[in-house]
Amino acid sequence: MFDSNGKFLNQWPDIGGVSAIRITKDQRIWTGGVLRELDGRVIGTLPAEVGSAGGAHGIAVTDSGDVYVGQLSGVVQKFVKR
Repeated sequence: MFDSNGKFLNQWPDIGGVSAIRITKDQRIWTGGVLRELDGRVIGTLPAEVGSAGGAHGIAVTDSGDVYVGQLSGVVQKFVKR
């Protein structure tokens, strides 16, 4: 992770390959199907088939927190924030 000036802040060596990443309105980060705090701590996940390496290949998050996930199979799923 880098700040807006390019200064190195942190790295998360344990997340593996991620094909989709998105930051939320409340400053959390979706790395594939895993939701993390800015320090990398896991705070939520989508169902296993989405969170796996073969899962999310595109991700969008609405202002209300709903998550849309695109998969290589052509399937798009919507997950509504509770």
